[in-house]
Amino acid sequence: MQRLKATYIDIIHGWIAGIVQEMELIQSLISDHLSTFRGTREGGGAVHVAAGMPWAPASWPTAVRLYGTKLERNAAECGFGGAVFIDGAASALAVGGGSSITGNRAAYGGAIFVGGGVDSVSVSGGSLVAGNSAAGAGGAIMVDGGVGSLALEGGSAFSSNAAIGEGGAVYVGGSVPTVTISGNSTVSGNRANGGSGGALYITGDVTSFAVEGGVTISNNTARWDGGAIYVYSVISLSVDSNSTVSGNRANVGSGGAVFVGSGLTSFVVRGGSAISNNTAKKDGGAVYVEDYVNELVVGGSSTISGNRADGGNGGAIFIEDDLVTLTVDGSSTISGNRANGGSGGAIYVRASVNVFEVKGGSAVSNNSANVDGGVMYVRSSATLLIFGGNSTMSGNRADGGSVESLRAS
Repeated sequence: MQRLKATYIDIIHGWIAGIVQEMELIQSLISDHLSTFRGTREGGGAVHVAAGMPWAPASWPTAVRLYGTKLERNAAECGFGGAVFIDGAASALAVGGGSSITGNRAAYGGAIFVGGGVDSVSVSGGSLVAGNSAAGAGGAIMVDGGVGSLALEGGSAFSSNAAIGEGGAVYVGGSVPTVTISGNSTVSGNRANGGSGGALYITGDVTSFAVEGGVTISNNTARWDGGAIYVYSVISLSVDSNSTVSGNRANVGSGGAVFVGSGLTSFVVRGGSAISNNTAKKDGGAVYVEDYVNELVVGGSSTISGNRADGGNGGAIFIEDDLVTLTVDGSSTISGNRANGGSGGAIYVRASVNVFEVKGGSAVSNNSANVDGGVMYVRSSATLLIFGGNSTMSGNRADGGSVESLRAS
């Protein structure tokens, strides 16, 4: 069943085309359609929604909602949005109720392209976005503007999408105040084959980026920076509630899992979560921050382990500027991270660290650096090291330097 609230609707060669105020596709199947239009703003292998036309009321925001619907193998080979093209801003893009968006392809936005900002983008209810591809950016979804909120939730998945450029699964050309990946959802096997952000690329500012509730972000790959996630700026980044970020890779660049291009106020890993076995060719085997970090907390039996910076510094984490406080607490572990090409087996800080505290039965062990600082290298100064509460620091080494655990130059 399809429900459309629209005017000027035509069916053209299997298309739904027109100026749409609200479109709901419920328990529908749209498959194997091809758009061959060429132009700067053309596309939509199956659905083409015009916006901003002179005869369309200015008060009409376009909303597209899919529930229990399949968009399969549609293509806009020379344009935008292999399945759905929205020519302008939208109030909502919602995919729910076990919908699947698979095998679509386009030059930009392999499955869905939105030509302006969107109030909210959500994929929920066990929905699947998989196997879509773009010759440019946004293997599955491309939004050419800001997004009010972006959510993947309810056991949904972005899987095995690919872009030649940025954003193997999702590309957002603006700011996103709130990003949430939650509820046992999965982001896996996505690729930015010639760009950054193996799964997600955001060009603007993010206030809160939360990964929570048994989420898995794994085996995503970028050619350059951010094997899984590239974000220009984040205030708060959290990995919580038994979530896992693992096996992601930046093949040529930095930040095997996450690359942040500006300052980060709070970075928290807690609730039995793990950041493990991520790899970067350059700096920051798991996370690279291109500015300061005010607070870094690993707590609640969480783990940062087995990450590698194969050709650079910071086996797990690289911070370009100051790190104000680092706290490892609550039986948490930082272990087995390696800076194979430089210093800071677990953490490299290019400026200063005010406080490094290990407490609550936590362990910092078996980290290694090819040069200095088996655990952490601080290029400027470290003010205060607090170690206690039955915690342990052992087996760390600096193969080319004189200090095994902590080096401040």
